[in-house]
Amino acid sequence: MPPHAPLAGKHKGSFAEKTITQRLPTILNGALADGEALYKRYGGNEQAIAQVRAALNGIQAVRDSMQANSALLPLAAPSGKAAALCHPRLPEMVIATNEALDLWKAHTGEDSWLGLPWLMVECYMYTAIATAIQSQPLLAGGTTGSSYGSHMTSLDIGTYDPFLVQKQSAWAKSSSAVAELATAIEAIHADLQRGGPLREAMSHPERQGAVQQKLFEVVQYCLWGNKTDLSLRQDAALDAAASLAETERAMVRGGGHEGSSSSSSSAGPASTNPLIVNEYVGLWEHLKGVARAQGGQGGRVDIIMDNSGLELYGDFVLGDFLIETGLASQVVFHGKCLPWFVSDTTITDFTQTLTSCQQPYSPASPGSPQSTQGQQPSEAWGAVTRLGKRWGEHLATGRWRYTDHPFWTTPAPFCWMEAMAPELYSELSGSSCMVTKGDLNYRKLTSDCRWPAHTRWGDSFLGWLPAPLLSLRTCKADVVTGLAEGQAKALNMVDPEWQVNGKFGMIQFTKEK
Repeated sequence: MPPHAPLAGKHKGSFAEKTITQRLPTILNGALADGEALYKRYGGNEQAIAQVRAALNGIQAVRDSMQANSALLPLAAPSGKAAALCHPRLPEMVIATNEALDLWKAHTGEDSWLGLPWLMVECYMYTAIATAIQSQPLLAGGTTGSSYGSHMTSLDIGTYDPFLVQKQSAWAKSSSAVAELATAIEAIHADLQRGGPLREAMSHPERQGAVQQKLFEVVQYCLWGNKTDLSLRQDAALDAAASLAETERAMVRGGGHEGSSSSSSSAGPASTNPLIVNEYVGLWEHLKGVARAQGGQGGRVDIIMDNSGLELYGDFVLGDFLIETGLASQVVFHGKCLPWFVSDTTITDFTQTLTSCQQPYSPASPGSPQSTQGQQPSEAWGAVTRLGKRWGEHLATGRWRYTDHPFWTTPAPFCWMEAMAPELYSELSGSSCMVTKGDLNYRKLTSDCRWPAHTRWGDSFLGWLPAPLLSLRTCKADVVTGLAEGQAKALNMVDPEWQVNGKFGMIQFTKEK
């Protein structure tokens, strides 16, 4: 267990309390509304309606328990016909969630939504949603034999994702930023190719300075894409369109903050630079050293992803740059087994986004007429299409690979990984560099507890570090380590909400526990 108190909703006025009492019930209401829409599509099929109703009853029970601050009860994995149809790793997730629940109940003496650690109850909620949905055979991926009637196909409703429409809508709305960023990326690659073939750049010392500068731009694109977290935009009082537009502006300008540079540092106590930690130089020196040791070809990089949509697109941009410059020989993208924290990337999101980038036109919003060909004219989307085709080649040749593991969808902090998921820990040990994206990964990395902000970053891992680590995060949760002495106090004077409003970013890198 961590050496400091875990963040929890019982702390009055905390972001955790607001999340559990306001944001999470709103997310559950959204999932219920999305499920209610299925009635209109399948109103003539009584068996399907019964299964949808049963799933919604399960989700509603979670919401009611949360709003009453009741005790969290052990979850049950799907049984009967649904057990054979549900995601094969869901039972492992349920077991891991229940084991963590027992541990935290024993450690804290608490059993309620507000009393138990925030990370525990938030992960519990999403696992409960998954079990409610996948306990119904049709929603778990059942086929549509005659017993289910002629109205349905497995593609209509199988492996149902209650957040899919939100994710697709956000992706469609970001098409302008996607197109603009693609043009910027093509320009970056063109600049580097003036010195010769791009994949030979790391073999020529005189070209490495340019690669270092351009990689820093790409890393910032990848960082600021993390502002797009749909789980934080569920509050009706928050203007989601404005939030997405702000993210797009930040990505397109690569962070766009005057005074940002590739020099490695924590910003000083009086700094108002939104990039509050910048340890990029350590990352660069490490990647350069790996490539030098291997004759100009880097090793495997593992990106432990966060959000789909615009952030995933930024992950693609980073993965492409690493391959094209020879800084990586392979990029492995780690996603979530099941819908998680509203917008986290699943295999469906990964595949649909990559496919969308390969089309000659931008994506249309869900529900638009089939004749609608998106929001960007084909010429504006051309750079996206060219990148998408190259990315498809990366995937087809094995230079890119997608994988997922149930550990990422449990409440377990990373320091439990070696014991709980030794095969995953072993796989990551073979990476030349891990990249963790976003706040959920950061919370699990640091055990989501009340560390002093100036704690040495590696100390907060509690012994976990299978490979060198880069963390890219815009701050949307309280926990933070690795700041300079006095920096947190100075930031509080600049913006009291700096830890949770997503306006401040961190590039942290280490090779030491």
